[in-house]
Amino acid sequence: MVASAAAVFAGWLAWSGVQVQIAAEEKRAAADRVEVEQVLQDDLETFAEVLGAIWKILDRWDENEDPEIKQRKKSGVIYGIERISKDTWLSSSRKMVAALGWKRRRDYEQLFAGLERLGQIRETNFDSYEALDAVGSVSIDFEYLRPDTARYFEGRFRRSGKAYSLGYAVEVQAGVAQEGRASFSPED
Repeated sequence: MVASAAAVFAGWLAWSGVQVQIAAEEKRAAADRVEVEQVLQDDLETFAEVLGAIWKILDRWDENEDPEIKQRKKSGVIYGIERISKDTWLSSSRKMVAALGWKRRRDYEQLFAGLERLGQIRETNFDSYEALDAVGSVSIDFEYLRPDTARYFEGRFRRSGKAYSLGYAVEVQAGVAQEGRASFSPED
């Protein structure tokens, strides 16, 4: 009987120790999530300001402008794009968001993909319209992840807010969408 009681007591001690470890690990994971979010939010603030400056320059882009002025603007835009789309930042941020929940991680991944698209706009094949489209798209991700960054994009033109379903977007892309109809009927 004493041996049984000792075994039960030892089991209870082991179980208690495991519970303490689990609780400590959960606290550590929660602290990591808070820290990751704070670090990324600080970066978003800085990057949104840069993105707003890039957008301002691209909004005033004039293909008929003096080539020297146009080159200076292009250099500034490229510099800003390179600063906010660094591979090292994207790589470390992707590792950091692994500590977040699935939804938040997906939201950040969308931002990272937008920044990568923006980063592909380089000096040799620079297209101001493509850059403007990429900037406008990624600004939405910034605002979604950190709403107060909207102030950097105030007064900038955005597409109309018509909500498309994915099916309707496919129809629009294919050129078969009909006004007022969100999808094909079974007869189509």
